[in-house]
Amino acid sequence: MSRSYDKSVIRAFILLIAALLCAILCAFVFAPLEMATVTNILYKDSLIPAICYYLRKILEAVSLFLLFGLVAFSEYFWYNNKPCKNAFLALAGTVACFKWILNFLASAVFSGVVNFARELFVTLIYALLDVALIAVVYVAGALLCKKHYERAESLKKAKRRLSGIEYSERAEVYPFNGFLSFKNPILFPALIGSAVYTAFLLISRIFYDVSYGAPSGAAEVFSIIFGYAGDLLTGALCYVLCYFSAIFLFAQNDKIE
Repeated sequence: MSRSYDKSVIRAFILLIAALLCAILCAFVFAPLEMATVTNILYKDSLIPAICYYLRKILEAVSLFLLFGLVAFSEYFWYNNKPCKNAFLALAGTVACFKWILNFLASAVFSGVVNFARELFVTLIYALLDVALIAVVYVAGALLCKKHYERAESLKKAKRRLSGIEYSERAEVYPFNGFLSFKNPILFPALIGSAVYTAFLLISRIFYDVSYGAPSGAAEVFSIIFGYAGDLLTGALCYVLCYFSAIFLFAQNDKIE
C-alpha cells in the first residue's frame, strides 16, 4: 500500500470520526442544554435555548454533509477496490443511523419517553431518510464513475497507441478545475445530494406552511421568508462542505493507486 493511499484512508476515518463527534455533541450536549433551558424560568426567554437549538441543527447537518463528501470521494477513489469501498459505505450508513439512535437515547435519558413505539418509529424514519440521501450520492457517484473510468480506459489505450504517453485520469478529476462541475465524478454526486437535501427541506417547509395556514402579519411573513432562505443556504453550505471535504481527502496525494 502506498503512502498516498494510507493518507487518504486515514483522512477518510478522520471524516467519519468528525461526523460521529458532531452526532455525540448534538445528542448529549446541545439537545439536553436546549431542553433544560427551555423549561427553566431563568433562561426560557433568553437567547440560550435558541442558540442551543441552532447549534444542534447545524451539527446534525454537518454530520450528514461530511458523510456526503466521504461517499462521493470513496466511490471514485476505491472504484476498483470494492471491499474497501463497501466497507466505507457501510460505515457511513452506520454513522448516519447512529446519530439518530444517540438522539433517541439522549431524549430518553434527559426528558423521558412518553410513547416508546411512536418515538422509536420516528427515529427509524429519520435514520432511513439520511440513509436514502447517502444512497442518492452513492448512486450518482457510481453512474458517473462508471462513465469516467470507461472513458479513461479508452483514452489510455489511444494515448499509448498514438504517442506512447501515459494518460492520467486523475488529472481530469483533481485538482478541481472549478467550484462547480457537472462532469467531475466527485463534485457532481455531491451537488446532486445537496440539491436533493435542499428539495427535501423546502418540500417539508411547504407542507408545514400549508397546514399552518396563511401568515397573519408582517412578522410571520418575514419568518417564512427567513425559513426558506435558511433552507437554501443550508443546501449551499452542504455542497461547500462536501467540496472542501474532497480537497481534504485528496490533499498531498500526488498519485492514486
